[in-house]
Amino acid sequence: MYLYNDGGSTFAPAMMFNREPDFKSTYATGQKDNVVIPGNATEISKYASKYLDKTMADAKLDVSVAYNESESKAVIVVTGESNDAYDKESALLTLYLTEDNVEAKDQSGVSFGTTYYHQHVIRDFNSAWGNPVTWEGNKFSATYEFDVDSEWKKDDLKVVAFLNKHSTKSRIDNRIENVAGKNLVQNSTSIESVGSAYNVVEVARYNAAGQRISGKQNGLNIVKLSNGKTLKIMVK
Repeated sequence: MYLYNDGGSTFAPAMMFNREPDFKSTYATGQKDNVVIPGNATEISKYASKYLDKTMADAKLDVSVAYNESESKAVIVVTGESNDAYDKESALLTLYLTEDNVEAKDQSGVSFGTTYYHQHVIRDFNSAWGNPVTWEGNKFSATYEFDVDSEWKKDDLKVVAFLNKHSTKSRIDNRIENVAGKNLVQNSTSIESVGSAYNVVEVARYNAAGQRISGKQNGLNIVKLSNGKTLKIMVK
């Protein structure tokens, strides 16, 4: 609740847009806040138009997903590029695996006899605030691996990546610069479009010291694939 609160209190309905500190504070007169309470749908449309259509970003992202159904495993490659104005030293990469249409078990405020479905439920993520980005000039590439639970509906799973910053001193200094995402199954492609995602399998795995290991270990894993590619994957 560090970001999403009103002077320490949580509430609904309320919204954030890219965690931008663009709004009048409801609890501290004259101060800015990153949380706003829209009065109607027209206000929401106005804010969405501003941030989606009229606000320029200093960095961009792309996501590739390789889903191996037989091993219930997804390998995600996130690439990015920035201009010289972007604060690369503060950049963090956050990666979510989300699921839509998750039936609620006990939802407050829902009429008896009706069914409520949650959207964008986080099933897995790389870290709470994101991982530091290793840049090569103005570009970067990062690879992650997620296990996909058999109970999750594959057609409703999405991979969402975003570049952001996290300030522990000020909650209004946590801007999300840009975001990209893909469906796990329908839009999934093999990494760098080499072969079919369903035909690419892991053939060997090594730790950071170059020692072969039999399965995932915390830290850096070096994975060799059957298509000749080698991936460096951080395992939490």
